[in-house]
Amino acid sequence: MPPVAAPDILDLLARHAAHRPDDVAIRHVMVGAAPRDISWSELLQSSRLACELLRQSDVVSPFVPSYAGKSVEVVAMMIGAIACGKVFAGVSPKFRLPQLLGVLDACDARVALVDSAGMPALQDGLVEQKRIRSTDWWWLDPPARTARSRAALEALRAQASVREIQAMRDALDPIASGQAEKLEPERAAVCLFTSGSTGAPKGVLVSWSDLHDRARAECELFSLSEADVLLSLLPFSFDVGLNQLMSSLVSGARLVILDSWLPTDVLNAVAAHGVTGVSAVPSIWLSLLKAGKAFDKDGSHASLRYLTISGGNMSADRLQLLGQAARGVAIFKTYGQTESFRSTALHADAFAQRPTSVGKPFGSARVYVVRSDGSKASAGERGEVVHTGLGTMMGYLRGAELDEKRRPNPFFGPDDPSAFAIFTGDQGYLDEQGYLYLEGREDDLVKVAGNRVHLAEVAAQMANVPGVLTAEAVSVPLEGADPALAVFVVPEPSGAALTVQGLKAEAVRRLPTYMLPALIEIWPEFPLTASGKPDRQALRAQAARFLLTK
Repeated sequence: MPPVAAPDILDLLARHAAHRPDDVAIRHVMVGAAPRDISWSELLQSSRLACELLRQSDVVSPFVPSYAGKSVEVVAMMIGAIACGKVFAGVSPKFRLPQLLGVLDACDARVALVDSAGMPALQDGLVEQKRIRSTDWWWLDPPARTARSRAALEALRAQASVREIQAMRDALDPIASGQAEKLEPERAAVCLFTSGSTGAPKGVLVSWSDLHDRARAECELFSLSEADVLLSLLPFSFDVGLNQLMSSLVSGARLVILDSWLPTDVLNAVAAHGVTGVSAVPSIWLSLLKAGKAFDKDGSHASLRYLTISGGNMSADRLQLLGQAARGVAIFKTYGQTESFRSTALHADAFAQRPTSVGKPFGSARVYVVRSDGSKASAGERGEVVHTGLGTMMGYLRGAELDEKRRPNPFFGPDDPSAFAIFTGDQGYLDEQGYLYLEGREDDLVKVAGNRVHLAEVAAQMANVPGVLTAEAVSVPLEGADPALAVFVVPEPSGAALTVQGLKAEAVRRLPTYMLPALIEIWPEFPLTASGKPDRQALRAQAARFLLTK
């Protein structure tokens, strides 16, 4: 794909609005209410107003944190923030108060966006947290949203400074142009916060040119056009969800926002709105399998062209089951991190032959596997996965590169002009054809009785037990002893007869003694992070509560 200069973001909207002004750009499907549509011309106007609102309000901080769900208002404010030279900082409303406070401090923000989805954590801090009360909160929910939304607004207004976006727009200076400034493509446009393994939020800065080029590469991968309808399940604060939004703006595809991950709601949305593409994390697809649901490509889901597995992997047998549940639908697997976005993609035509691979480099990204001394590993040789090129972050907010992921590119040269590389910490290998296979993370490697134990391998073995839908393994450090292992499993509907004793017997049969878990628990479902991944931090905390008090 030849390089193309990134246009100003409002120009993307203007191109679509010029020849299809009344076509629906975004449809927000809300439970218990009629879908809310906004056309390309309306989205352009709303985004221009948001741009001018930020200008006239003289927001001092370069960052505009958004502690909100997905909505038309959030999209318009994001576009407006980027258009007027601000950095849009998407914060998941699933972040709790300590994480939110960390984001506000990291951004040094005195203005933040919020809606009713973000209110629960705010309410926890309204009384005792001066930082919450001293922030100027811009309320995004439209006036006619719901009685619950209005009640949440009044609760916030009683303790903190609150201004309603709609009223602020109505009061704008009518003389203002509302046009975007000419922006430098290499400047930061968005900041995505990842909790990482410690739970402390780290802001990942992404340039406008890279954000645009990521979207173009996705449009090419999925053959997107203005005829497509994309189902938005993932939050805009998650890179996969954000890129899907950006891909709709680049291609002109309609974006259908759905605030539910329930399998029935997903299937109904695909059927009702003619959805052609769905991007989701493994937990969403595992829920579909657990519920015994499937897509009807020959009937109500005839419009569906493709789906993706992003933000994590699935076992080989679950991938096979998903292929059966989505028979006739192209399945793409993608792999990346917030710091590198998307390193590889497994094309649908290779899914059946290589289901456990995560594919080849995505777009103009490059992927290497390196030994501990930094040299390139041979085909089939395990090492650390290193990413360069498309998707490489600008850096962490305030330079908080605690794990030194972003380093000078050791392979810089005519064949790889990227100045920096992302050392992912993931372990894997490249086969002879250049397909990448992952084998866990370096920080998931522990030593037990002098043996190297990869937690991903323990989890994979337990996930293969009949009746187990998925499994996660964690370790708990013990003072003066080897770390203890814990395994958590979620059963299939047919696995209701699973017992802890039975799983322990299976572990003895499948794992060497040094890999045996000290704790096995059966959960109906895993707690999830904001991006829909299993919350391993919560699982570690649960394991520690049990193992450290024995």
